[in-house]
Amino acid sequence: MIKAIDFFISIFIFLISLPLTIISFLLIFIFDNSPIIFRSDRIGYQKKSIIVYKFRTMNSSNSSGVTLMNDSRVTRLGAIIRKFKIDELPQFLNIFKNQLCLVGPRPENIKYLSSNTHYFNYLNRVKPGIIDLVTILFVNESQFLLSEKHYIDEILPFKSKIHNKMYQKYSLTDFLLPIILTPLAIIYPTKVQKFVIKYFVNSKYIDIKEKEYIESFIIQN
Repeated sequence: MIKAIDFFISIFIFLISLPLTIISFLLIFIFDNSPIIFRSDRIGYQKKSIIVYKFRTMNSSNSSGVTLMNDSRVTRLGAIIRKFKIDELPQFLNIFKNQLCLVGPRPENIKYLSSNTHYFNYLNRVKPGIIDLVTILFVNESQFLLSEKHYIDEILPFKSKIHNKMYQKYSLTDFLLPIILTPLAIIYPTKVQKFVIKYFVNSKYIDIKEKEYIESFIIQN
């Protein structure tokens, strides 16, 4: 049932966001030139490689990995597009190619797979997606990431631990909450993050120590 709901909601969002997608396409072409679409090799369902499409928001067309705090590669237009998550809109193409769901774990860069295969065991059960509760929790990730090593050593293991727990007993609530909360997280990130943390604790996806850890750098930023 969740898969069917996910697909029909995806079609609805795609249709209502189509004018914004076209406008964004034209603005990137006018102000930042081509390429307009950024293609990234990511980890897909059953840990297979997929190409994920996003609007290009950086000067470097071959950039990979994560976006860091005060990342100089992000263009002026790209910063606005990123703030409102407009760069994610081309990923509806991935949904229609049956590579992504609307709601699911964000697909990580393929280069993280070889040395951390066990992190991604959840992808044996679910397809990656555009939004989920972990994505909301880290909605302001680029504001506190100091380096890619910081991401690999601390953030990636933490995300993967939650994903592996959550997608073992994936519920309708886990599915519906990201759809409701994602627009709110763009406007009121801290309030929504606090709600998600509380939900994770109540669902036993994280413990009190992990709650304190995540609050120490997310809520302060």
